[in-house]
Amino acid sequence: MSLGCAGGEQIFSCTSCFDIRYNVIMTPGKDGNAEAQAVLQWMEQAVGSRLLEYLVASTAEELPGLVAGDSTPSTEQVEVVVAFRQMQAAIPDELDNESAVNVVRSWLRQIGPDGRSVARSLHEHSIGDDGEESAPAAPDGIGAALVALALNAYPAFLLSPDPVMSGVMDELNISVTSGLFQDPQMTAFTESALTDQVLKDAFRHESEHVSRYAMVYRNTGSGSSVQLVMLPDLLLRSAWRHLSERASAYDLASQALIELQLVRDALAGIPRTVAAKLAFTGVLLPLGGELSVSNGIVRPVARTDRRVAPDSLSGQLTGTDSSGSSVVVNYDGDVILEYKYPYRVMTSKQALGSELQPWPQDLRSPESLEQAVLRLRFSLMLAVNRPERAQLLPTWRYVDDPLGFGRASSWNDPRQGPSFMPLQLTDAETRSWQEWYNQLSTVHVNRIELALSRVLRAIAERRESSDVLIDSVIAWENLFGTKEGEPTFRVTTCLAILLEDTFQARVDLRKRLAAIYSLRSKVVHGSGNLKEHDYPKCQEALEIAIRAIRALTTARTDILELADGSARSQALLLDAGSPRPEAPAHQVDPDPNVVRVESGVEGSSGEPPSTPASD
Repeated sequence: MSLGCAGGEQIFSCTSCFDIRYNVIMTPGKDGNAEAQAVLQWMEQAVGSRLLEYLVASTAEELPGLVAGDSTPSTEQVEVVVAFRQMQAAIPDELDNESAVNVVRSWLRQIGPDGRSVARSLHEHSIGDDGEESAPAAPDGIGAALVALALNAYPAFLLSPDPVMSGVMDELNISVTSGLFQDPQMTAFTESALTDQVLKDAFRHESEHVSRYAMVYRNTGSGSSVQLVMLPDLLLRSAWRHLSERASAYDLASQALIELQLVRDALAGIPRTVAAKLAFTGVLLPLGGELSVSNGIVRPVARTDRRVAPDSLSGQLTGTDSSGSSVVVNYDGDVILEYKYPYRVMTSKQALGSELQPWPQDLRSPESLEQAVLRLRFSLMLAVNRPERAQLLPTWRYVDDPLGFGRASSWNDPRQGPSFMPLQLTDAETRSWQEWYNQLSTVHVNRIELALSRVLRAIAERRESSDVLIDSVIAWENLFGTKEGEPTFRVTTCLAILLEDTFQARVDLRKRLAAIYSLRSKVVHGSGNLKEHDYPKCQEALEIAIRAIRALTTARTDILELADGSARSQALLLDAGSPRPEAPAHQVDPDPNVVRVESGVEGSSGEPPSTPASD
């Protein structure tokens, strides 16, 4: 065992110090048990319980008994405790606790003559005769070097948060990076990488201060230089993000090989996907509730998902719905869209210091992802039939970029928008949500995406009634707007034909809509401000937009299939005398005792498509 004691000898072979401490610790009825407990408690405070479990080859269930002295350690575990005690004795008394902790952590990541870290050697010694850590097979030299680096770096991932860096660099564990740079396998990795044609071409640049590096752009929206010597660090961190909290060193090494192949493929232009996670608040899914979307799944947030959630979003909102049920949601999200993100990478021939080049046009975020989000949010609103409007509010999003540094996430604080009511969805409402999502995922809905997005903005982002009014009328115009003829008459008439059955009902509705249109024009052109009695008209404009979208995507898909607002309006005007088709019945039946009434307008985003679009 190549671990040095305070006197410079090998810990497990230095008779002068080992026998004394072994006898003291193992002698029953003396101070041995107390000293062993004290050493283990000291180590637990210094490195955390998870790493201590690894060092003494224990489990989460067994460790408390060892630390408390309630269970008898094996001979190998006692020898490791002796090593801890020797390390403790070697720390100068004048060091404060924080400095002493740093000494212990540095000691554990040192690499011995056998190529193993101290932490790994202690772990393998604790296991006993068959203690050598198993390793996955690597396909080539660079893979073998990465596996060796992973086995030595694994203990650093188990360290408890550094008290000095906590809250500042929680993602960038300095212990991992420091240990890698001390490991001789880093040289083997970089040398092997330069024999790989894909990696050699990517890491084409070299400078006196940076050594080998690549200029890498990704369609995650990030671009930076990546040093070859930092690639193992990136790969191991990316691998760790995919693992459970109880993953082994073997698991880390296996996943690191997967990440290496992913990066190789991406650099070679081979299509690959990475996981994107988009979190939402506002609703809770029922137990086991999930939705399927194209290239993804919607599910409840798991504890591991919150690792990448910004700390600034911590907090909860409690609300009581119309049935009297209390619902608590988290501002950092309770629903996750986990999406297979098509990952694309491009390396640049431009070296550091060169003139900045425009962002590559073909490295944009996939449009399909934004379309899925838009449809998920809108379909939930249509699916839930309650007095309270169901909302799916974005909180944070994260793309698992294997070449990204740190926690590359973006976020939106739902507390900055209008208030919302938390809702617990039922199984029936979740099924309805899935059906509405499918309904909105037809290709023809792409033509009215502006209307969908403006309605969502009016609901979830706008605090001022004037903004709600403007967004809602823009949605009207996206549905039936045209440069031909008089736009106010044409848009309002089409909405009236779409939403009402009888001639008089259409005349009455068109008159109200024309008044709303006139109000919008006054606000936009600065010729008048909203009065208090105008506020209901703003909400009515919003409800009309929602009802029109509902009708087009269910009862009047024949109109939705037309190319643009001009064609849609013309078709409705020419077909004004025909009976309005019924919407397909594929939603949950609404509660007959619940009628949503908002700003004097019956009906709501909660109406299922099995009911008529008019009231």
